[in-house]
Amino acid sequence: MSKRREPSDDAPPPHRPLSALQSLRDRLPTGPEPDPIPAATDPAGVQGPERLVVHRERKGHGGKTATRVQGLAVPAADRRALAKDVKRALGSGARWEADDLLIQGDLLERVAVWFEARGHRVVRGN
Repeated sequence: MSKRREPSDDAPPPHRPLSALQSLRDRLPTGPEPDPIPAATDPAGVQGPERLVVHRERKGHGGKTATRVQGLAVPAADRRALAKDVKRALGSGARWEADDLLIQGDLLERVAVWFEARGHRVVRGN
């Protein structure tokens, strides 16, 4: 193995053609201040306890088990955000099928606990 060569000067390496622009960064005006982050809101927008029916099913899912949540009164604008929160919290896929939230996998207990923690009344199905 050969010895490593130490760079002898502070000139930018030839393989970085835009590195000379770095010195111009100080001359740029400051940008606008970022907007403050709004307080987190529950995407479901629940006013009172809703009665949700959570049950598992296999029919129509290629033999795979899915968990269905029925009875969610969620505005159309907030559905995507709620599905995203459920996906992140449970580590599983979730999508809307008509007015029901369909979650991939046999997660009946975990789904029930998650919705109960958010103030919903949950009825466990089969």
